[in-house]
Amino acid sequence: MTGAAWEPPSELRIVDGLTDDAPSSGPTTWEPLDLAEALAGAEEVTATVLLRADGVGLLYPGRTHQFAGEPESLKTWAALLAVAQVVAAGGHVLWIDYEDDARGFVGRLRALAVPDETIIGHCTYLWPEEPLVLARVSRWRVVYAARGSAA
Repeated sequence: MTGAAWEPPSELRIVDGLTDDAPSSGPTTWEPLDLAEALAGAEEVTATVLLRADGVGLLYPGRTHQFAGEPESLKTWAALLAVAQVVAAGGHVLWIDYEDDARGFVGRLRALAVPDETIIGHCTYLWPEEPLVLARVSRWRVVYAARGSAA
């Protein structure tokens, strides 16, 4: 990429706050979905991440997951156990961290016996401190697509 600043497509307008004058060139993710496919028995994704002792998964591959609960209730450790299982199986994970830092992330994965080379090769770690902007999202998608898909 050259030193030129990124410019959004002409049909995309970035505004502060909400607007009702978005481009009408096609559907958005805010459009209602047709549930006929789900009702017709479309293939359901099986939970295969964060396996229990009996082999039943608690999380779904390729989906976004969020853990909520009281402080010190092992939410982060449960999520990190899922990370350890995914990377041990050769998968890749994206970790967006709003509370800890990279050293804490790496230290906890090491405590779960995840080798350093696996952490480097299979984990994408983000520690955002500023608002997400479209230019950065586009760059991130390209970079992350080159690394592999998330669990």
